[in-house]
Amino acid sequence: MAIATGADAWVYWNGQHVGSFVSAEQPTENPALETTPLGVSDRTYISSRLRNNTFSGTLYYDPDDSAAKSLINAIDQNVSQNGTLKVEWIKNTSNGTREGSAIITSRGASVSVGDLLRINLSIQFTGAVSGSF
Repeated sequence: MAIATGADAWVYWNGQHVGSFVSAEQPTENPALETTPLGVSDRTYISSRLRNNTFSGTLYYDPDDSAAKSLINAIDQNVSQNGTLKVEWIKNTSNGTREGSAIITSRGASVSVGDLLRINLSIQFTGAVSGSF
């Protein structure tokens, strides 16, 4: 499993900047499929070529920003949690991005940090994820 982490990452939901991740993980899993026939003692596997991309992190956002509030309130208001997620890691030497169709799967409670709020988000990508690190 490959994991990208970053403290400086800008977050866009449906093309609108919603905040910055203070910490984030974007694991990509490629699970193996079991092919062991009945009556055999040792398991055998093949590569599934089915990737699973998730994203989780702690987001700093401005509570007065309408795009951020739309993202944060999607679960509570039972509106569509589907959208396009883009995360851009800002590094000293080069930038990396990951972007794709996504579904918000959970969010944690907000915590105040000065004028900003902090919230934990979990997101499931659906389909291919573009970009590189």
